[in-house]
Amino acid sequence: MADYADLLAAEDKKKVEVIPVSVDTPTKPHIVEKKTSTHNAPTVRNNRTDTPNDRSVKTNSSLMSELTEGVQENKRETERYSFEIYTDQKPRIDELQYLYKKRTGKKLSSSRIIREALEEYLTKTIRVLEETQKK
Repeated sequence: MADYADLLAAEDKKKVEVIPVSVDTPTKPHIVEKKTSTHNAPTVRNNRTDTPNDRSVKTNSSLMSELTEGVQENKRETERYSFEIYTDQKPRIDELQYLYKKRTGKKLSSSRIIREALEEYLTKTIRVLEETQKK
């Protein structure tokens, strides 16, 4: 019942706005939603730059070495790309973030987890392919 009530409430928030125009310009009325909050507003990213900010430059240390040896100070630039992951991988990433925060008291980004897993995978896969190519 709550879902139906939510739909009714959403319909109440909408109104039809008719803009008077001349007879020569055919227009169609469009639905305008009342702006009550910016909770569901789309993210607008303006002023993008080609140079990374201080949060985009990360250390070379891996999570595993950081947990056992401490943090290293080497820097490595990142770039933003969009990739898809399997649905069942997201809860495992969330679990790793939770365990890391519980152990260290620091937040761990999903991007860092994926970067480090990809780094390990690429290194191993390229090595295997190069070895099979030599034979």
